Amino acid sequence: MVFSNAEYLFFFLIVFTSYWLLPSNKTRKIFLLVSSYAFYAAWNPKFCFLMFLSTTVDYVIGCKVATSQQKKLLLRISVATNLGILGFFKYHDFFIESFVKLLSVLGIDIHVATLHIILPVGISFYTFQSMSYTLDIYRGKISPTGSFLDFALYVSFFPQLVAGPIVRAAFFLRQLNKKREFREENIFYGFKLFFIGYIKKVYFADYIGLNFVDPVFNDISQHSASALVLASIGFGIQIYGDFSGYSDMARGSARLLGYNLPINFNFPYHATSISEFWRRWHISLSTFLRDYLYIFALGGSKFGRTRTLVNLFITMFLGGLWHGASWNFVLWGGFHGILLVVEHQIKNLEFPYFNFFSILGRWLFTFILVHVGWILFRVTDIVEIFEVFEKVFTWSDGDIYFTNHLLFLYVISFVILIIRIKPAYRIWSLLFIRTPLTVKAILFFIIITFVLLISGEKSPPFIYFQF
Repeated sequence: MVFSNAEYLFFFLIVFTSYWLLPSNKTRKIFLLVSSYAFYAAWNPKFCFLMFLSTTVDYVIGCKVATSQQKKLLLRISVATNLGILGFFKYHDFFIESFVKLLSVLGIDIHVATLHIILPVGISFYTFQSMSYTLDIYRGKISPTGSFLDFALYVSFFPQLVAGPIVRAAFFLRQLNKKREFREENIFYGFKLFFIGYIKKVYFADYIGLNFVDPVFNDISQHSASALVLASIGFGIQIYGDFSGYSDMARGSARLLGYNLPINFNFPYHATSISEFWRRWHISLSTFLRDYLYIFALGGSKFGRTRTLVNLFITMFLGGLWHGASWNFVLWGGFHGILLVVEHQIKNLEFPYFNFFSILGRWLFTFILVHVGWILFRVTDIVEIFEVFEKVFTWSDGDIYFTNHLLFLYVISFVILIIRIKPAYRIWSLLFIRTPLTVKAILFFIIITFVLLISGEKSPPFIYFQF
């Protein structure tokens, strides 16, 4: 189920109503767990067993890690199980095909059949989330929970199950210990978040993607350099609206059920450096890679400058590979790894580029670098990636390409949408603060239903569903 389609709205309405009618905290948790598995089963029921396997392994190991004399062995079993499952389903065919192609380049022709494995939706997210639980117990950050129900709900909680944010156990499990109360401010804030996310997804990301970005990148050879540059900027808008819109809708859905999820985006296109961009973009993944890969697994900056730079690059390289079994994601991760290494070196040499550019200049430079990276992210074929950069850097045309004059309106509106405008939020609050709760609920559902009806076709799946 896609958050921006009608079936999810009906599903959530049933869950929301039933949940708040249940008498006790435990029955509500059981109901949410069943609902979460039903939500996941709507895509493919068979893969529910895979999620249950990860949940069971990490719960059992988590209970033993805290007191066992074999902590490292148990942790390795947890990590090997989770990464083994993730690696098999996500990368098996990719590595087999890449190996066969490499041998072919070397003049060795072999035929190895791939398994044509279906990638379970959301596996990258719930695997990392489940694994982080045992890692945090091992690191002494949390104590193991004594409730399998709580842990299973933590792993499978449907608002953030398929595309995050990746939630830490310490953040979510403590919420399960408190009785959920029906609070008007939660309902108001949850509806607001969901509605903002819906608008970002349907009326910005989907429109720009379907009408402006896809037509260009699906036929690169037929488009000019100016078209490719504008389409790259359009994709930057599309992926931000799509993923931050999902995160807003996930947080809104959770808040309507009385739970908090962490912020996953903090105006990333306001960043004035690449490192700042990664502190603002997909925050739950960035902090996961920082804490568990860069610091815990690789040692962070404890082993000198050279090792620090290598660790930075490896972290971003693997972060790119996490996004998908394709070489363009490897290039994208490596590109950002190089940028972070260069940025780190410039700072360490006490020759910061901050002294040479105004804030506007630094922002523009960062914006350009990020969108160069988005070309690597969007174009999956390596040959086409080189074709895009060849056209852009040679720039043989002087035309400016627009598919629709309405794009100007959308871009302007989106800029307004992503800039903090506190008076707008105050006006929003003043308009609704004294409105009865029932009227608020009815009004929001009418607005979303109306928007859904006039949007025509079903909204495409969220981009990050494939990861």
